[in-house]
Amino acid sequence: MKYLDYSGKFKKRCYMRNMKSIFSMGLFFLGTLLTKGQTALIPVNKIEIPGVLRDYSGITWVEGDSFLLVNDKQPGFYLMEIKTDQDGSIKKAEVGLFVSIPAFIGCDVEGITYNPKTKTVFVSEETTQRIEGFGLFGHPKARIQVPAMFMAANGSNRGFESLTYSSVTGKYWTTTEDGLPQDGGLPAYGKDSFIRLQEFNSGFSPERQFGYRIDPPRTYTGSALIYGVSDLLALPDGRLLVMEREANTDWLSSYMDTRIYLVDPGHGLNVKGFNNLSEIYRANQNIVLKKTLLWSCSTGVMDPTNYEGMCLGKKMPNGDYQVFIISDAGGGAYNQKQYVQSFILKGVNDTPPPSPHYLFVD
Repeated sequence: MKYLDYSGKFKKRCYMRNMKSIFSMGLFFLGTLLTKGQTALIPVNKIEIPGVLRDYSGITWVEGDSFLLVNDKQPGFYLMEIKTDQDGSIKKAEVGLFVSIPAFIGCDVEGITYNPKTKTVFVSEETTQRIEGFGLFGHPKARIQVPAMFMAANGSNRGFESLTYSSVTGKYWTTTEDGLPQDGGLPAYGKDSFIRLQEFNSGFSPERQFGYRIDPPRTYTGSALIYGVSDLLALPDGRLLVMEREANTDWLSSYMDTRIYLVDPGHGLNVKGFNNLSEIYRANQNIVLKKTLLWSCSTGVMDPTNYEGMCLGKKMPNGDYQVFIISDAGGGAYNQKQYVQSFILKGVNDTPPPSPHYLFVD
């Protein structure tokens, strides 16, 4: 019996080593197929986060294996550790202490990002569309100046889900989950939605805005539909990753779709000062950023996965970057679990974009 037990463990170790070797070879061959400089987002693995099921809505990297999380049911942020192997695969993910933010009590906390230069944690909430900065112990430090137009999203549960920052470009970005009333409003079956990607400078003042068209939902069942942009990720070269999320929570036909697109504001039109993006789009489709699909997944009744948060991780020795996305477990409703998924991001450099060329000026 001991021999059989030992043999089984040995076989399992060999199997895992073989699988890792196959994965590493796959990454190598994929890298040879990509043209030089081509951007690709390659999924590595996902693991379930142990512990209490929470509604994690945002994630950001701090340093090393240290990350921060926000939960849309609690005013504050969690410390998290994610350990990865050399190939970028997650070995361990564990949530630790909670840091309270009293100023956000009663708010729907959704986005989080970290400025390593000032050691400031920025958090967005979609109840009143505030974005504020805090120290690592939760004390207030800064406030980003949000344009008044975004207040139209107050109370809709469709506001600032997203928040990201790049220490290379010095820019912060956010957007609403769905379209503002002045830009065509909320989606319907077969109807697309238009949002504004809002840029802020290092002094927390608003700068450019870019139009973005969300894919139309494939079904529409009223309150059962969750739809829109759940997070942004600012890249060192000035481009952005945009995560779209669509979920139908009708039990018998439930599904959750996630799509991650790449956009380049450096080749877009500044739409600041323009009204009704939906109407303008009918006459000029260049009003929105061109987007390239990098990754998508769809989950169903057996394992619905509602990805809400996304962040850049460590730079790897070969110049690639780690990317992580995290799911909202919804308190375990509809059999949801909490996962963290890792990727390898190829074709991104550390050269900041040139000074913006304002094509549209308000």
